[in-house]
Amino acid sequence: MTRKAPLTPKQARAAIDRAQTMSDGPTAPDAFRGKRQLLFEALLAGCTVGEAAKKAGYNRAAVYRVVAEPAFRAALSTARSERVVAAQEMVAELVPLAIRRLGDVLRDPLAKDSDVISAAREVLDRGGMPKTERIEVADSAPTAEDADALLEELRAELAPLRLVPSGRA
Repeated sequence: MTRKAPLTPKQARAAIDRAQTMSDGPTAPDAFRGKRQLLFEALLAGCTVGEAAKKAGYNRAAVYRVVAEPAFRAALSTARSERVVAAQEMVAELVPLAIRRLGDVLRDPLAKDSDVISAAREVLDRGGMPKTERIEVADSAPTAEDADALLEELRAELAPLRLVPSGRA
């Protein structure tokens, strides 16, 4: 599989424009005319059976009969699949731009903290590091005695290397 070069801003804007001006997708096959074409387009647009029946001038029972016809069902299935593929291609074209924009926000010293945090979350989430439900913390904070004991252990370990003078600093 070959990698596509990242989109230029002009290409990204064109992809966005195509997505925004995209019609309802494939139109009804030439065999569908009049009410059948209206029904096909309504169902392809995601209307419910009741909504599609109203838009096309059918009753609900007639819609079920038409949809049960093998040719109509196949055409509708094909058109829906083509629409999904077209949408996936448009999204794939915009991914490099989205990644670049997230990077721009993360690198911008003048960006609002909330924007930087949102961008960082997106990058981490998409990079396979989703947020955890909770972070485990110790039941109690270390005491001064714990810190002194740890410091003495470190001094004992470093003493043979003669990096730290013996005794307290």
